[in-house]
Amino acid sequence: MSPTSSVARGPQIVYLGLIKAQDTLVPPEPPINPNDPNEIPVYRRPFGSGFSIVVEAIPGSSKRAVGPSAYDLSGCPDLQIQATRPLGIPTDAVCDTQEPNPGGVPAIEVPQLNPDPIACNRFNDLGCRFLNGDNMPKKRTCTDATIQGMTDSTEACVRFDSGNHGCVAAGDNGAQFCGFVDKYIEFLPGDTLVTARVRDTQQNLGPPAQMIVRVDQ
Repeated sequence: MSPTSSVARGPQIVYLGLIKAQDTLVPPEPPINPNDPNEIPVYRRPFGSGFSIVVEAIPGSSKRAVGPSAYDLSGCPDLQIQATRPLGIPTDAVCDTQEPNPGGVPAIEVPQLNPDPIACNRFNDLGCRFLNGDNMPKKRTCTDATIQGMTDSTEACVRFDSGNHGCVAAGDNGAQFCGFVDKYIEFLPGDTLVTARVRDTQQNLGPPAQMIVRVDQ
């Protein structure tokens, strides 16, 4: 299957953003041009760590379920997320999250949409930090009932004003990936472009989504 047809058929990302340490949503900065649907949203934080990245996706035209993995050392994971600047102090090791020598994630300076083994390592290095409720690098399940916290979810990572946890935009058959940004993968001051895309259970890739994480100087 060609990259073009794969992208057209795979999961659609319906939310890419940040939540605070208390699990509440970080609102994006006001758009420069509200009439431009292609403007990349900007999320500002006072510090480069202490928040989580949230990716939500729904099945694309393939109608296949969103793939579960955020980490897969046999190749690329289903969640493929990358940053244009290094996170923390990068090392060549993949998913070096444990003491005594945890490391950061190397940059992909130009977003990579045709992954090679090096890119897959980068996806795994960041993706392994997107853990579900069982502390595994996998997706969380969304349902229509839990959108915007209409009912409480023991799985979702976003907390709404109701006090309930739920998904922002992904309903039935959708998925949520949540990755905490600790001090070992903190963002540099300034702007970092984050690009994500998701694959379904039949290896179809969806279109990319992007945001800018802006850390105060």
